[in-house]
Amino acid sequence: MSSKNAPAVISPVHPPVGTLIDGGSLELVEVLGVGGYGVVYRAVDTRSPAGLKSYAVKCLVASGQQTARQRQIHIREIALHQLASAHPGVVTLHRVVEQGNHTYIIMDYAPDHDLFTQILHSCRYLGDDAVIKDVFLQLLDAVEYCHSLGIYHRDLKPENILCFDDGLRVAITDFGLATTDKLSDEFRTGSVYHMSPECQGGEFAPTGHYSPMFNDIWSLGIILLNLATGRNPWKSATPNDPTFQAYLRDPMGFLPSVLPISPEINEILVRMLEVDWRERSTLREVRYAIEEATTFYSDGAVFEGSMARCPWESGMDIDSASSGTNPDDNGPLSPPPQSSIPEADLNSGHTGARTPHPILYLPHSRWTNNRLMVRLGPIIRHAVLLGLSNPPFPPTPIVKSTME
Repeated sequence: MSSKNAPAVISPVHPPVGTLIDGGSLELVEVLGVGGYGVVYRAVDTRSPAGLKSYAVKCLVASGQQTARQRQIHIREIALHQLASAHPGVVTLHRVVEQGNHTYIIMDYAPDHDLFTQILHSCRYLGDDAVIKDVFLQLLDAVEYCHSLGIYHRDLKPENILCFDDGLRVAITDFGLATTDKLSDEFRTGSVYHMSPECQGGEFAPTGHYSPMFNDIWSLGIILLNLATGRNPWKSATPNDPTFQAYLRDPMGFLPSVLPISPEINEILVRMLEVDWRERSTLREVRYAIEEATTFYSDGAVFEGSMARCPWESGMDIDSASSGTNPDDNGPLSPPPQSSIPEADLNSGHTGARTPHPILYLPHSRWTNNRLMVRLGPIIRHAVLLGLSNPPFPPTPIVKSTME
């Protein structure tokens, strides 16, 4: 999806900026995002003084150009979002307007962008235990409310959490993949970084179905790590991801060996990221544990840029897998340069076909370099003890999730 800072190219079937809708009470003044589902605009209330009141308006594609399935998905999204939006932790859906061939979903506008932007670009939560706890408890309350209504989001991620009050208040949005099914066989539904292993099918879903409710709890566990460290623990929770493989072999020991998280937070995460979803923590259990937690960080945690690092990572260029030493000393460790991380798309997590920064791994042939082994000692020792032939590289910064 296009960001608000990039030139927006919208289809001729969508209304141009300047269009009046809802009986002339709203004017579309800015394109916030463009995606396959339609366009998200910022609209101003023409009746408010100087147009100071803004809304986010999602314009769905013309009904005549939708398949029956697409139309049904949009109807479900609107119905479930309306049902959940009474909670302060869910973005308010004010009304739905049918005008011409378009459907306009009018919602709260988030001037402070989304959680992805606050984590990566504003570093709003890094190192602040009290704020992390408060924000995460807000998320737990919002998701628990949705679950109490029988609504399971299935695409919880920082891009789908909007921020208000300088990032201190958050609310979830985008119910496009939400379901009311207690068990689902719709696999690979959601975004890859935050998708549970059972949602991806295969050996982690031997019964041929999974629980969307416990899939949400897994996603919240990854979001907790995003909030505290500014990093993703692995690229995907699949058997062919070496970092996730290392976690599977030692769930209790792996994460604190590569991320500066406290023992109490590690215990919470291990329960939230239990591979067998039937053994995963409930939201009530997670909430109690978070309330009792005293710190999210291990002793000696280093805060550099947008990330929390273990002391042995200090100064390391994790993006490019460089240890900060002369490249001639270590050999070419980094792949070709990746594209820059895109600005967060407001009000939608549908990112389209983007190539995220990959999790980078240390090739076995590079283990022989003593200087690099000193810097990467903890993670290499962990890999050797686990018998991994291709040890995982330290978790990378969060990047935009791609839709499956």
